[in-house]
Amino acid sequence: MKLLTRQRVYIENERHCVTTQRMATRTCINTTLLLILAGLGSTNANTLPLDRIDNWRTHRFVGESTFSWRPEEQTLCMESNGTASARIWEADEPWRLTDTLSWQWQPTRVISEVDQRSREGDDFPGRVYVAVQHPIFFWRSRVLAYVHASDMAVNEHWPNPFTDQFHMWVVSTGDDMSWRSIERSIADDWETAFGDRPERFHAIGLMADSDNSGQSTRLCLRDLSVADTQ
Repeated sequence: MKLLTRQRVYIENERHCVTTQRMATRTCINTTLLLILAGLGSTNANTLPLDRIDNWRTHRFVGESTFSWRPEEQTLCMESNGTASARIWEADEPWRLTDTLSWQWQPTRVISEVDQRSREGDDFPGRVYVAVQHPIFFWRSRVLAYVHASDMAVNEHWPNPFTDQFHMWVVSTGDDMSWRSIERSIADDWETAFGDRPERFHAIGLMADSDNSGQSTRLCLRDLSVADTQ
């Protein structure tokens, strides 16, 4: 089974399938932007190539969100306008779940006046995903989605309203437009979310979406990296 097929299953298993006439045939995941870097085991830290965003694989769910690299600021800005799409980068080897995931992001336009735990409010200006593939049945793969929320507490988390194979985790919140530095122990978060500690995770994804609420969002991101903590 090719990795691309597995990626499509991740993406098609997450959220609002057959929930409205507009999305009657869609079984997409809220955020499965699978981006896997090559050679992660060979160095102590690996920065993902945000500057090569145009070379990443695109997955469109509803319209297409905008992913633009700003070289003068060394940032990737993601914008949605009632849209939902993701970008993917593939690699040969999975990461260790004991690695640390870190990045910085700055929300400048966020979702307002919706319950982001609900199906109707399952929109976020930015998501960073970690995916673990099932060793045999890849459609049973699971995803941990780190998100910026509008008015929830940091470290608040819940099963995605469309499927319990996705778990949402708030790592920053608010609308003050400041840069936030995020660093996560993936293994600890994964065990809290799913109750186990797999040895490896197989993909990282980025997504910007506001298709459920019909609002517009903007968030910029930089220095997304995986570090070996062992």
